[in-house]
Amino acid sequence: MYCSRFFFQLAFCVACIVFMSNFSIASTQTQKILILNASHKGDDMSDSILDGIESVLYPKYSNIELYIEYMDINRHSKQDSFVLLRELYARRYGNTVFNGILACDDFALQFVIENRNSLFPKIPVVFCGVERIQVKNNQMPSDITGIMEAYNLFDTIDIAQKLHPGISKMVVISDNTSTGKNRISHFKQIIQKLNMNVQTIEIIPDTVSDLIKKIKEIPEKSIVLFLHFSQDNNKNQYSPAKVINMISSELKAPLYTAWFFPRANGVLGGKMVNGSRQGKLAANMIVEILKGKPVQTIPVLKQSPNSYIFNYQQMNKFNIRLSDLPGGSIITHKPKTFLYKYRKIIGYIMLAFLCLFGSVFMLLANISRRKKAEKKLEQQVRVLKTFMETIPNPLFFKDENNRFNQCNVAFQALIGMDDQEIIGKTFKDITTIELAELYEEKECMLIEEPGFQSFEAPFQRSNGEIFTVIINHATITDENGKPTGLIGSIQDITDIKAH
Repeated sequence: MYCSRFFFQLAFCVACIVFMSNFSIASTQTQKILILNASHKGDDMSDSILDGIESVLYPKYSNIELYIEYMDINRHSKQDSFVLLRELYARRYGNTVFNGILACDDFALQFVIENRNSLFPKIPVVFCGVERIQVKNNQMPSDITGIMEAYNLFDTIDIAQKLHPGISKMVVISDNTSTGKNRISHFKQIIQKLNMNVQTIEIIPDTVSDLIKKIKEIPEKSIVLFLHFSQDNNKNQYSPAKVINMISSELKAPLYTAWFFPRANGVLGGKMVNGSRQGKLAANMIVEILKGKPVQTIPVLKQSPNSYIFNYQQMNKFNIRLSDLPGGSIITHKPKTFLYKYRKIIGYIMLAFLCLFGSVFMLLANISRRKKAEKKLEQQVRVLKTFMETIPNPLFFKDENNRFNQCNVAFQALIGMDDQEIIGKTFKDITTIELAELYEEKECMLIEEPGFQSFEAPFQRSNGEIFTVIINHATITDENGKPTGLIGSIQDITDIKAH
């Protein structure tokens, strides 16, 4: 019985060791995440979502490897894109095992759902930036979760009229795309629901030039609402931020929108779709899944995580106070005051002062010990100086500009000059130009490639006598290995050469 118990305990210990070993390997092995982005690099909302994802995954999780695919479906045929991308991803990732997929935008999620069995079997999926989910029988696969996106035009219009009471005109900007037409229709429904007594003007221009021309005609006592403009009637493509930046300089009235475009500078504010926030939430979901949480237990976030976002510069332009804004509003383009700009440095300085104040008593206790150390150091310096003066070998020190900054008596005697004639000078000042150029060429080589150098060369005393010497050089470096000067010694070998 004792033997059986012993073997049971031994087996249990071995199992624990194996389990912990496997757990350790799993926790440190590379986790591969595929990001499918339905748009293209440079799309404002797409880039904002990706920034949010990376801000969560990159700083904390070094073992996560991202595979980012820009599908660029929004600018091309969806059906053709799906066919081409299906074949491309099958070839590219046929042998790659992913731990999770992030699908950004409606088309990306639809592509994943349609190709799950062939391309992405049993891989957990987190989506964001999705307005409508298209699945058969309205049955979402159990291993898919994420964040729904819905723009909040109602709250944007509501806050705009509250911040600008007495406005009689509301101008909306859109295009002739299906998205633009849908948003115009939605806008009209909201105006009726709010029972606003305003004149609404729709600007659906043929071209951007036409848009700018009409923008200039909008009176100051108006509210301008940017709904959509991604394509003109000539099929030219535009990013919303680019259009906003083009028209904002011509606007005399405040501009609102329900989408946050980080590159757009002229929008006053609104209740906005926040791509960065969606990306962060989606990234946190994928992290939970990688840690072992079943995707089925993570519910879909159906309430779009929109934010009130306002531009501080535009607020000042239209006399909007911070106290007028809804609670929790995000303020962009704040002026960087001295205190704000250097707040971290000021905080560090204050913390340093507190630490120094608390360290005063400790420093007082060390004063006597430091004085003893200084006396000992002074003694060592005196010994070193005495050694240098009494050593028979000529020694010299030079700075990074090849000027003498110290030499011993033997060196002075060798060349026939005193230290006042040597210190601060170069070889060109104490010997011939030809010899000086030879020495300084060697010194420059040593500064460029620090180390030790020894060479034989002729030398000239101050009285014109030429003799043969061996010059030994070594680089002096600082704590970072950067050359700060040279130390050298000279040996007269004239007699040796004569024999």
